Amino acid sequence: MFENIKMVLFDLDHTLWDFDKNHEIALKNTYDKYIKKDINFDELHLYYNKINHKLWEKYRKEQITQVELRTQRFKIVFEHFDIKLEDKIKEIDAFYLNSLSQQKETINGSFEIIDYLNNNYEIGILTNGFESTQHKKMKSSGLDKHFNFIITSDKANALKPNKKIFEYTASKAGHDIKDIVYIGDDFENDILGAINANMKAIWFDLYKEGKKDNIISVQNLIEIKNIL
Repeated sequence: MFENIKMVLFDLDHTLWDFDKNHEIALKNTYDKYIKKDINFDELHLYYNKINHKLWEKYRKEQITQVELRTQRFKIVFEHFDIKLEDKIKEIDAFYLNSLSQQKETINGSFEIIDYLNNNYEIGILTNGFESTQHKKMKSSGLDKHFNFIITSDKANALKPNKKIFEYTASKAGHDIKDIVYIGDDFENDILGAINANMKAIWFDLYKEGKKDNIISVQNLIEIKNIL
């Protein structure tokens, strides 16, 4: 389906590394250590996810800094639930990220599709996550053994969907950007971002949103075998 492909790049969170499962464990660990009182974890979990999503959107649009993202998400959640831990926000965020990076759940089919593609292409990771956290996630899950090419937004000094991060990655990989396929779950940031940078893309429709015109998509990673 794709011609002259030299390299396949993957997003990490929600694509190979199961962010939803791992995040819930890490947030529960944080809740148990710092917050567990009269506050229901499920309520806190839902509200945190809502706030975190909004702040990540602002971060990707360069409306807030990484430091602001990491401090504001817990600050806003604590204010909402009237949790008196303002003086420990940095400590709590560091604990959460450390716990998150130690989790090892991967998306079904991750290792099988990696092994399959590794026989025919160079493979790599391109992720918006924090440099140190993403490398730790890969080590904890065993994904690090399969990749020696990893680009984070910190390293590229740009965030998806900005085409600069895709161009930077292609340059570092030593391939023409048109000879690379990017696989990711986020339609706007991964797929439209890659296509805007003249990189080919396969949408991993993790949440089964449905097909979109002129976009190649899969709902299971193993389906990629039918494309590449």
